[in-house]
Amino acid sequence: MAQTAADTQREVEAIRADAAASLAELQSRLRAGPTALFRPRDGSVTRVRWEPPTVQRALRVVRENTLAMGILAAVALGALGFVLRSALDQRRERRTPYNRLLRRAHAARERVAERAARARHSLDERRARGILVKVAEEGGDYLRVTNVRLG
Repeated sequence: MAQTAADTQREVEAIRADAAASLAELQSRLRAGPTALFRPRDGSVTRVRWEPPTVQRALRVVRENTLAMGILAAVALGALGFVLRSALDQRRERRTPYNRLLRRAHAARERVAERAARARHSLDERRARGILVKVAEEGGDYLRVTNVRLG
């Protein structure tokens, strides 16, 4: 603390001036945008987060080879466009009436094949249990089959 009232008054005024300057600096940085908050007064940008050396090397390569990176970005964008166009064309093709009819025919064929397989399995099971035959005499040495049934 200061020894006299005048010294105290000077210290308070100096603190007020520092606070006003700090507030003015903060307001100007807020007006300049979010990246201005992390810049020192000389205007150079400082990194807030730490990056591994491999990432730093990769970023340096990107900055040094802007033409190659531009070409790579254009190729990637073209490939993405091709994939999207292909997906849309396939969707459009699937929705045509002809292809809808084909899908319904395939589904019906699968249902019929499944029912036929069940019927075949049932017939094989009954055959394994045996065949029941009902016969009636028809005079002399002859027999007539009146009813046949799977067991």
